[in-house]
Amino acid sequence: MTTEDEVTAVDEKYGSDKSELSIREIILRHIRKISDLSCQELTESYWEERPVKIGSGVSIIKKYHPDLRCAFINAVDFLFYLIDPYTTKDKKGIFKKEVGKLKKSEDSKWKSSKDESQSDWTDKKLDIQKKLFSEIMLFLNRIKFFQSDDYHE
Repeated sequence: MTTEDEVTAVDEKYGSDKSELSIREIILRHIRKISDLSCQELTESYWEERPVKIGSGVSIIKKYHPDLRCAFINAVDFLFYLIDPYTTKDKKGIFKKEVGKLKKSEDSKWKSSKDESQSDWTDKKLDIQKKLFSEIMLFLNRIKFFQSDDYHE
């Protein structure tokens, strides 16, 4: 029951009507969105053209399909930013070591790919981001992020 002056935030896709979300809920929703992206073919962008009969003529309808590889890359980067405050709980420094290895790998691949196309570089970056996502999930599991609804920052 809301009055005309009240506004509630609703995420229609994930079914929440809470106006304030905890950082934990945001992270979990973002992981779900990355999972949704992962269920699709990670293709580069392209235009789809379809002929459509309009009256006595034919028209071409164009539809743009975005680069899902870049969407995945950006989504994992954002997840990395979201969990950054939690990395202080990594007492052994395992996560930071693994991320450091991935960054070195990315730097060396970047240097070796200067003559390659943007699409080839995106494919390499996608492989790196898949590994980073895996490391993030392992890290969140190590700090018992998923074990309880009562997890507190």
